[in-house]
Amino acid sequence: MKGREYLLGVDGGNTKTLYLLSDTEGNILDRLETGTCSHEAVEGSFEGSRRELSRQLGELFGRNNIGIGDVAFAVFGLAGADFPRQKEKLAEIIRALGFHDFIVDNDGFLGLKAGSPDGTGICSINGTGTVTVGIDRAGGRLQIGGLGGLSSDRAGAGYIAERGASLIYDMLFRLGKETCLKELFFEAFGVADDNDFPLAATDALRTKEGVLLLNKLMERAEERGDAEVIAALKEIGRSLAFGVLGCARRLGMRGRIPVVLAGSVWTKGGFSAMGSAFSEVLASERGCMFDCTVLKQPPAEGAVLWALEEYRRRASAAC
Repeated sequence: MKGREYLLGVDGGNTKTLYLLSDTEGNILDRLETGTCSHEAVEGSFEGSRRELSRQLGELFGRNNIGIGDVAFAVFGLAGADFPRQKEKLAEIIRALGFHDFIVDNDGFLGLKAGSPDGTGICSINGTGTVTVGIDRAGGRLQIGGLGGLSSDRAGAGYIAERGASLIYDMLFRLGKETCLKELFFEAFGVADDNDFPLAATDALRTKEGVLLLNKLMERAEERGDAEVIAALKEIGRSLAFGVLGCARRLGMRGRIPVVLAGSVWTKGGFSAMGSAFSEVLASERGCMFDCTVLKQPPAEGAVLWALEEYRRRASAAC
């Protein structure tokens, strides 16, 4: 291939980054999965992000014997691209690397581009963290959530683990209601004394493995019919649904609206109480019908589709 005949899609999460290199027809030519490039997760913040992007792109382009100048368009979906100033700082880094034609935005938009029939609608992310994003038919984009407590982010594996641990804490020390999570946690983490629980839970919440195990224990407690766990999961489902409703209203969406469910918590299919509460809230909205689908493909494919869309639009405008 000669000239600017490649497209690049990047899904840069807080845990890992997936790069997809394609031709200008959208055919995937190479993929590189590597560590995070997020300024929220790497040492050195934005400088660390620049360092990792440069190193990782160097590996991808080097083994394909191409340069940045060969890329016709690139889309970077990056965790931590939440505020305009963050997006502009990341754009400065990408421009300094040599890119000219690109989009940088929150990685949540990639799931929508990958899973929606026409790339518009709403994407509810429920993975390690949570965020809701929307794209209307005019191309307007909106992000709701992803800011922690400020944006009432009551979902994501991290929050679910913490919520489960809090149910146990309340039972032990705040006259809370009984939950079988105590028994499950004590067995899984080797806790023998109630007074050892706070430290054990704090340590568990600090590690990815601990968070994942706590999520599994929540699933097992739900399967046992634990009332406290089920109530907590319903609360999480309602919170996710209100993010979708808020996004739809802010973008002025009406009628049938595609909703893509992405992120590990949604895509692994657990927590039926969460899903049913989510659906019930959406069904109560008048004037809208939400068509929900679980994302099957990697969100990075949405970055390639977005790059292809922009490449074709600009090529058409130049004719």
